[in-house]
Amino acid sequence: MSVLAPVRPHSRRSWLWFSALILLALLLFLPLRLALGLIGETGVSARAAGGTIWSGRLVDARLGGIDLGTIDTSLRPLPLALGRLRFNGTRVGGAPLSGSAEAGWGRRAVHDLSGNISGGQLGNVPIDQVTLDAVTIIFSGGRCVEASGRVRLALSALATAAALPSLSGAPRCDDGALLLPLTGDSGLERLNLRIDADGRYSGTLGTGGANPVLRIAGRL
Repeated sequence: MSVLAPVRPHSRRSWLWFSALILLALLLFLPLRLALGLIGETGVSARAAGGTIWSGRLVDARLGGIDLGTIDTSLRPLPLALGRLRFNGTRVGGAPLSGSAEAGWGRRAVHDLSGNISGGQLGNVPIDQVTLDAVTIIFSGGRCVEASGRVRLALSALATAAALPSLSGAPRCDDGALLLPLTGDSGLERLNLRIDADGRYSGTLGTGGANPVLRIAGRL
């Protein structure tokens, strides 16, 4: 009859250390292309990715329905302790754009997003350019819980029969939704836009009259 030798404490410790080193190596050198699913949790997607999660590049990146271009990105380690994924990003080439995207435990956010985003469509309203200044938006539990910064939209002349100037304003939370109350320089032109946590939006565009020029609805 054979007797199994007991596992010695120092052997168990050696195995734990070895397992920890393997896990650490995986974390340090995990290719960014294998972590695209994790990045997708923040709302960011990309056609391709290279490098590691700590220093990588996203090609043809998008945030929801917004085209971001090519982005250099890196995972921030400290939010991991709170169960959150937070990736910093900086656009490569073109107009400056930087900030971070975060997700975790029913939470999705962008932090300190600054720069320019060219072109796009907001419902039936064509947009020439969006300028963001230190924009932070946090949704938690399906509700907007924090919003700050400043947003400026340059509308295309095709948006209405009359040309409109740029519209700007500060985002804020309103009854669980993100509210963008944007006005023109004269104060007469107004775009009120509400965005829910799932990306659905609705709003009105007006030029000072009682009735809106356009009603806007869609999903980012």
